[in-house]
Amino acid sequence: MIEVAESSIDFDKQVKLPLYAKAGIPAIWLVDLNVNRIEVHQIPEKGVYKQVEYKLPREKIDFEIIGHPLHSSNLMMNS
Repeated sequence: MIEVAESSIDFDKQVKLPLYAKAGIPAIWLVDLNVNRIEVHQIPEKGVYKQVEYKLPREKIDFEIIGHPLHSSNLMMNS
């Protein structure tokens, strides 16, 4: 799942991410337009994601479910 946030970033981190983790969603990409980066949250356990990576534009994101790397620049504006 991909969430894109600017004004809702705090709500997304404090409310939505724990709900997604509790629901067992394996990975969330939180695109933070305020700082122009992607937070890749993976491995949900007891309402939190155990692994978080921060990616900047032009960095690849290895995502096992789809089987090949993506570049965050494909998701970011003005990259």
